[in-house]
Amino acid sequence: MRPAVVLLLCAWVLWSETPPGSGHWRLADTLKVAFERKAECDRAVSDLHDAHALSADEVATKGGNLPPAFHVCLPESIDPRGPRSSGSDR
Repeated sequence: MRPAVVLLLCAWVLWSETPPGSGHWRLADTLKVAFERKAECDRAVSDLHDAHALSADEVATKGGNLPPAFHVCLPESIDPRGPRSSGSDR
C-alpha cells in the first residue's frame, strides 16, 4: 500500500511543525505516522519529545543548537496545512 492510502485507513496522523509557530507542517519524520488509536499516536509524540530532550542535553554539553519542532496528533480528516487547491482557480 502506498502511504497516502494507509493514511486514509487510519484515524490519527502524527504531524510536525518546524519551527513551532511557523505554519510549516509536514508528516513527522518517524517510521510510523498513522495510527488507529489516539493513545498510540500520543505515545509516539511522547517518545519523540523524550528523544529530543535527550538530544538537547547532549547538544547543550557540546554547545550546539537543535532545530525545534512541534509534534501533534490530529484526526485523519484534519490537515494542518489547510485546504488543498483544486487547481481550478489558476
